[in-house]
Amino acid sequence: MADHQFFGMTYEDTVKKYAPVVHSACVMRLGNAYDADDCFQNTFLKLYTASPDFREEEHLKAWLLRVAINECRKYIRDNRRTVPLDSIREQAVPPTDDANDIS
Repeated sequence: MADHQFFGMTYEDTVKKYAPVVHSACVMRLGNAYDADDCFQNTFLKLYTASPDFREEEHLKAWLLRVAINECRKYIRDNRRTVPLDSIREQAVPPTDDANDIS
């Protein structure tokens, strides 16, 4: 397995350094820490598996934040709840005995 080094930091050091900012971005995007944990983990898993080359340390931080935001978007998209339109109509408009009564 490749030695994961980023600007003289081990993978573990990189996670420790950027964990607060990445986790905060996920929490702000998703609104709760439990969902944010999943996206946070996926972000650092992608860093580990992709092990991209970065020109500078700011590029690493920007990459982590972009991946975290994309993970949050994917999480929201995949967990979107849909409600059938008919059920909304049934709740919003109570049935009446006289269909012509508009009062």
